[in-house]
Amino acid sequence: MLKTTAIAGVILVTGALFASRQRSSRAADVPLLETPAWQGGAPRYGDDLLLRRAMPGDAALLLKHSAHNGGYRYDGRTRTLSVIAEEEWGRAGGPAAECGTQGPPLPQVLRIVQQSHTLLAEQRQIPTAGATALVLVESPSHRYVAVLSAAGPARPSLLPFLGSGAAEGQRVHQLVSLPDATITGNPIGIPVKSNEDVLAACWSPDEKAIVYHDVLFTHVSVVEL
Repeated sequence: MLKTTAIAGVILVTGALFASRQRSSRAADVPLLETPAWQGGAPRYGDDLLLRRAMPGDAALLLKHSAHNGGYRYDGRTRTLSVIAEEEWGRAGGPAAECGTQGPPLPQVLRIVQQSHTLLAEQRQIPTAGATALVLVESPSHRYVAVLSAAGPARPSLLPFLGSGAAEGQRVHQLVSLPDATITGNPIGIPVKSNEDVLAACWSPDEKAIVYHDVLFTHVSVVEL
């Protein structure tokens, strides 16, 4: 009897985890793109994502992990990644964005109230597509802010030192224009592998793309503006 109960418990837990992963990836508007070349090692403090165009004005966006040679080329027409060598990254003519240097705007401009996970501009609440506001990243020109929210409630991260970001349900990207702090454009569903995924956002230097990546660098999604 105990053995049967234990097996049933394992089946229920496995089914719940599978359902959780399925729910969190549903209704995404951009693909989840695996980055196997960046996997296999333990994450280190200071690891960073770098972005640049292959050439100024080029549609191809290059992505590089600071701890790995080479990188990936994102093709906006097919919405796919292909591996590139270190030399191709070095030949690229566009300026590079260091994602670790990007962050939220000044709190008096736009902020997330951590207790309620609501988005405020001064004392005015900005409605987000998801009930739980998670991430704010200001563009290099300070004209826009990328906002990531989740349909379900926030949950403790499996890696507490990474801060907030884990949540239940579909993740949604929105764009807030500054200085008026108004939502512009349509919400875009961002895929995750599981509710435990913690996502970060990074603007390309030309502000024509935002790359969402999980903090362990196992996958990315690209929103083109």
